[in-house]
Amino acid sequence: MVVAGQDSGEGLVLVADDEPGVRRVARRVLERAGFCVCEAVDGREAVEVHAQRRSEICAVLLDMSMPRMQGDEVLRSLRERTPGVRVVLTSGYAPASGLEGVVFLAKPWTPQELIAALRDALTRV
Repeated sequence: MVVAGQDSGEGLVLVADDEPGVRRVARRVLERAGFCVCEAVDGREAVEVHAQRRSEICAVLLDMSMPRMQGDEVLRSLRERTPGVRVVLTSGYAPASGLEGVVFLAKPWTPQELIAALRDALTRV
């Protein structure tokens, strides 16, 4: 099975983070790697954007701590609609327990770490 973005750097990545600087840097890194990017500024918007574009989105870069809906709540909502959703969960804190099937990426991350985490998430079955 070939997954969009797995080897070619193609596909749409949803970047959900309440920090504009993090979204800006993630967009720049991902676009340079060949991905398209859409953004959400908080948890509720992440769920809405994913609902509208889930057939296009190959992965989600999801901040654990956001207003209007925390990352674990967003993850549960995304999984209800799309059980196989591929997620890279980011946080400046230790990952919460019970978040199986996601790739954890500690903040601050480097561009190389972001791309490696995304590729890891895309290759998971």
